[in-house]
Amino acid sequence: MRIESKPRLGLREPEPPERELVREGLRRAKALLPSQPRLERFVHHNPLHALEHLSFEEAVLEASRRLGAEPYPSEAAFERFMREGRLEARDVEAVLDASLGPDEARPLPGGVTRKALRLTRLLYPHERPDATTVRFSVDEGRLFRKLDPAVSEGAKARFLAGLEGTPLPRVLAETFARLEAHAAEIHASGGVDDPERPRDRILAEYGEDVDREVQPILIRLLAVVLDAGLADASLPERKGGLLATFAAMYARRRPASPVIEGALERLVTRGVDDPEAIAVDALFALEVPREAWPRIVEKTLYAIRGWAGMVARLEAREDEREGTAPSLAELLALSLLLEAEAALHAMRTKRKRAPEPSAGGHEALAYEAFVLAQHLGLGPRSLEVADEVRAFVEEVAAFSDVERRRLWFLAYERRHAREVLSALARAELRPVEAPIAQAIFCIDDREESIRRHLEEIEPRIETFGYAGFFGVAMSYRGLFDDVARPLCPPGVNPTHVVFEERVEPSDGTGRIRAILAKLRARPGGVVRALLGLVMLVPFALRLLAPSRFAAWLRRLETPPVKTRVVFERGPEAEHGFDLDEMASIVAALLHTTGMEGRLAPLVFVIGHGA
Repeated sequence: MRIESKPRLGLREPEPPERELVREGLRRAKALLPSQPRLERFVHHNPLHALEHLSFEEAVLEASRRLGAEPYPSEAAFERFMREGRLEARDVEAVLDASLGPDEARPLPGGVTRKALRLTRLLYPHERPDATTVRFSVDEGRLFRKLDPAVSEGAKARFLAGLEGTPLPRVLAETFARLEAHAAEIHASGGVDDPERPRDRILAEYGEDVDREVQPILIRLLAVVLDAGLADASLPERKGGLLATFAAMYARRRPASPVIEGALERLVTRGVDDPEAIAVDALFALEVPREAWPRIVEKTLYAIRGWAGMVARLEAREDEREGTAPSLAELLALSLLLEAEAALHAMRTKRKRAPEPSAGGHEALAYEAFVLAQHLGLGPRSLEVADEVRAFVEEVAAFSDVERRRLWFLAYERRHAREVLSALARAELRPVEAPIAQAIFCIDDREESIRRHLEEIEPRIETFGYAGFFGVAMSYRGLFDDVARPLCPPGVNPTHVVFEERVEPSDGTGRIRAILAKLRARPGGVVRALLGLVMLVPFALRLLAPSRFAAWLRRLETPPVKTRVVFERGPEAEHGFDLDEMASIVAALLHTTGMEGRLAPLVFVIGHGA
């Protein structure tokens, strides 16, 4: 990919196939973006929610490929677990046996079996160095000075068998050369690489990470656009969309950033009403091949996937919007536009790095086969049959980094399961025949310590876990709230409204207090300045005469407002629950928890904040 010195951001109308490529990328991104609600409704979120149709192992691999994330802990982490005794050889061998089919008849050097090869590799974890590091170590002779320190005495004897008197560096160099020849052929037949973002190329060629320039601009803008009315400033053209807001905000004053200035100039030229056209312009400017557009669109949005997920959710959920919500297409267009401007700025202001001498890419595979051969005792005498050597290197390549980490992860879990099950067996847990009390908590892990504590101090108390809204999908409007807010998980759409109302006539003080509280919660402008001056008086009194100030506050206190919560549908309440609905919710809870027909004298249903 070569980025031009001047971007081709013109007024050419994108062709329908070009727009469809952008839309395809948006569709694919939406499927994997987190369904992120605003923070007041945030709950635990499964990052693999879009891949729940797959098995766990398939889902983490797919997410790893598309999101650029790690599916399992690193090899160095598992090496540390093994050193600390948190990962044991018997568990590693057990999960390996379960994963292997019958050994293939394909001959390997020295009579080594496929299981022995893989088990040895798992029992001696080591991180693969990059190809350039291996090439340097080979050229300098550092790789051939000694055997791997972890090689056993038996393996060392087999490795050097028949070569007594031959210098060790020569033996090691010959072993590596035989393995490297096959590694080069196997590496050359590898698959197609995933297209990289233009940001990655700029980082490699100019040492400039354009995300550090682009993302703070996007995040500041999105934080205010999605602020739910609590931001310091009101935005111009907010109802016109994200691009119009960006253009109007920076048109009022000269932007401090050349990236913003360039993007603003492009928006003035192109307009803000066609985000797909802006995205196409930017992709052309960044010289992304058309066939890579959908994947680059995905990667661009995944780079800010928390914010992008919130935008996608608000775009799809009309019930959660407060006025006009930004669209994902607008966010994509602005992200690509800023990335193009940041890339051009880096090219104008940074010196291009001289290309580093690169290795062929096969050296890392050759190194891994080389270390494994030492642990298996396969020296030059065992590597004389070309077909066997090639089969050995192919088996090393087939036992990939991800597959190794998957097996280590299963072995790690197996050891943990053994310990937990053993502890449970020793505890001789028995069901409570006549519980004196039952307590239902949210399934959230924050409640687990409370549950375990209750059951330990009083074995006759039973605890249960249940979804924290307890099946009551509702929106709630407090006495001084302007609108009702959902009190249920983000994936549930409440159709019932429960509200608080005053029992006694209002004297107006409660409403005044609510208005003042809202004003204090909405900082900004003249209101904040005036309230700040007013609050200086009580602040000074509290500081200089705390006792007198506390007594004065007590005299000013008004009795709490008497209210009631209207949750039952009836002549005076149209939006609550009727009796059958309430009975169904309770019945579902009792049946799901297993409490049906065996209630204790006291049953506590404990929600968050209770």
